[in-house]
Amino acid sequence: MRITDSVVVSLSETLRRLPSLMSLTVGLEENNAVSDDKASCIATALSFIPKLTQIVLGFANCNQIGDYTLQALAGFLRSRYSISKLHLNFQETIVTDKAIHALADSLISLYHLTSLLLGFGRTAISDSGLANLVDKISPLPKLSELSLILNEFFLKR
Repeated sequence: MRITDSVVVSLSETLRRLPSLMSLTVGLEENNAVSDDKASCIATALSFIPKLTQIVLGFANCNQIGDYTLQALAGFLRSRYSISKLHLNFQETIVTDKAIHALADSLISLYHLTSLLLGFGRTAISDSGLANLVDKISPLPKLSELSLILNEFFLKR
């Protein structure tokens, strides 16, 4: 099934009507028909789900997904202290340092985070962007599970 922008927008609208949702998993892997602009609607919809504590989002191998979506997620995370599980897979996307820095800065507010998986392999993140991200993980007081998928970076120096 080919997922398009209109399906992602419908999903986002549905999420806005699920205020009791506590856990969300969305996988859009291997999908090149969804734009960065529309994928970011998912992040916007998350702000309408006050009980959400677990987020698993997969955008691996989506060649149109990048900074706009990840920055929208980072903006959401800055105000969401109750997140305990955050799994984001952006492998082989067009994410750059700009979004990685925004995500890194948002991690500080995730006081209750116990499980973190970040997939950024085969992206255009620089070594300084990666270092900033890793530095922001170390102060997380309750983190008990960490998975970083950082293979085959196309590092910019």
